[in-house]
Amino acid sequence: MAGLAGNHNFTQEQMQYIDATMNIKVEELRTSVVETTTNAQIAFTLSQTKLDVLFTEAQASSARMDEQVRLVNEMKLIVEAKTAEHAQGIISGTKTADAAHERLSSLLKELNEFHSDTEKSLEAIRVSGATLRQQTTEEFAKLQTQNATWQEGIRSHLERGGDMGKGKSGDGGKGSSRADKKEIAVWKLSDDLDKSAFRHWVDAVDQQLEAVHGFRHASFVMNEVRRCDSEITAETFTECIAKANVKIESSLVAMGVKGEALNGVSDDSQMDAFPDYKFLECTMFLNSYLICKLNTDLHTKTFGLEHKNGFELYRVVCQLVDAIPENAAFHLNNEL
Repeated sequence: MAGLAGNHNFTQEQMQYIDATMNIKVEELRTSVVETTTNAQIAFTLSQTKLDVLFTEAQASSARMDEQVRLVNEMKLIVEAKTAEHAQGIISGTKTADAAHERLSSLLKELNEFHSDTEKSLEAIRVSGATLRQQTTEEFAKLQTQNATWQEGIRSHLERGGDMGKGKSGDGGKGSSRADKKEIAVWKLSDDLDKSAFRHWVDAVDQQLEAVHGFRHASFVMNEVRRCDSEITAETFTECIAKANVKIESSLVAMGVKGEALNGVSDDSQMDAFPDYKFLECTMFLNSYLICKLNTDLHTKTFGLEHKNGFELYRVVCQLVDAIPENAAFHLNNEL
């Protein structure tokens, strides 16, 4: 800058103004570069996994930007040094100031080129982002269609009675042909529920499970589930089936008829077995069956039950509304 003063007889105040103007220009350029870089980084983040090649180009551009910033800072130091020399009355050094001026012009040109390159990169990112969004939308539409098809299949399956409780004897598969579930309806529990209404609802559930959904001897089995004093698992459910079989056999003898007790429980992995109850399949079905029939209070109280265990949900609901006391047999005998 001293050389500029020698050629143009700039005063110290003019030199200070020039210096301030250059600092402002440099700061504006730096701010523009930072804003451009920030916008590029945001755009890259939106499509990072799909745009690795463009990200590499952006990194190269960022490296060039860093180099330009470094050069700008270098030139700022040079200008400051020359300004100090001018303040001390040093008039020489015209060539150095001219070189600095040329260097600044070159930097401005390179910054403009970098800005143009960044705009091109951002445009490429926008195009790629639009393509990715279209692909994602199409994929999501396909998934929606598949999900709707799957739900329709499940709904039709349940309306037909499903294959719940199919056993060796084949009784489970005949439930839907013996009765229409609309005729043996199970209603949603009301909010002002009392024990009498609940027991009516329990009997209706037992009837529909057996007549429509193929749960063999459902009233005996579900009665043992209600009376179970621990969480229903595959093991405890097997114990419930054993207890139910004892009562089924006694009932058949008392009525003087021939019949078969339940054929046991499977964990769905025994391919060579023909159980009447496949625990996992039956309990998940029962969970879906019961959820829509609970009132808000019971649903809130049983919301934390895990693993979609329908038998456990049924047991807990019965315990909450109409718990069976341990001495129930004693009270029943007294009433009789």
